[in-house]
Amino acid sequence: MIQIDDAGSGSLIGGTGIGILNTENNQYYFEVIPLEFYQTQLFLQKAYQDYVIKIVKNGFRKLNVNKSHIIELCQGYMFDKLRDWLEKNKYQWKSTKIEGTLQLKVEESFNQYVISLGLPKDFIKHARYAFGFHRLLKWVFADLENRQKLCKIKWKSWQKWGNIKKSIYANNLGYVDYCLKCGKRIKPPLNVVTIEYITNKPATINLHNECYQGKLNPFPPVFLHQISLTSKICSEKLPKPDIKLEEKITLRKIQKNLVVFNKNGEKIGYLNCRLGEKLAFWMEKGFNWNCVIQDLSENKLLLLAQLT
Repeated sequence: MIQIDDAGSGSLIGGTGIGILNTENNQYYFEVIPLEFYQTQLFLQKAYQDYVIKIVKNGFRKLNVNKSHIIELCQGYMFDKLRDWLEKNKYQWKSTKIEGTLQLKVEESFNQYVISLGLPKDFIKHARYAFGFHRLLKWVFADLENRQKLCKIKWKSWQKWGNIKKSIYANNLGYVDYCLKCGKRIKPPLNVVTIEYITNKPATINLHNECYQGKLNPFPPVFLHQISLTSKICSEKLPKPDIKLEEKITLRKIQKNLVVFNKNGEKIGYLNCRLGEKLAFWMEKGFNWNCVIQDLSENKLLLLAQLT
């Protein structure tokens, strides 16, 4: 029996791999649809499906496949035109879910292919969703000029997220991280270049200074332009300050915390969350936020902060 499967059709990086296995003798053939089919008008024409037929013809010759063989074909859209070709040429075939040996072989072949393009081996081997779009996007953004050449840039998701606005600034890192440009560990405290942006959620990339060659864009990231924050109400044994909804308040950094003051200058709460740390960082660089109280409970204030 002959089985045909694909790998990498959902990966932002690289083309798509096609694998063919003769289950009787374990002979295997693998070939990749070139990236040009995902970077030009060929993508809109779905010409990659025509290239699948070319790969299968090559594989059939290599594996000596003939019309007496039973062919099992992955159910995915990648093989839509191949199904017509197999039918037209009177092969015995059926669409089914491919599991087992071929699935493992084609996935490993695709892994080796993207590693050859430069994707770190550890980036693939130690992640449950190694080829998730937003995870790969971080790796691409760490060296956008060179790595976007490896992407399926005609994808709608790339068109949406590939050129989003990013905050790029000099930073002093206080925690352990890995540089997505060189792949080496960043040991704190260390001066780095930080890249921040938001897609489906906020994202942060830290790079060694020597690993970043572009221009800085030292401006608060988009996800800080308008944010909701939860502040703990001060618990000091002082007269309880007057707190009103929609009241404008002021944030000031005192030691490691952002402290909340009402319009009378009374301390009413404090922030010690990660977003509070980021706000404090940018406030020290001269940026300001207008803040109002949206909601309050016995122990907490819900604040809305808007970059001015």
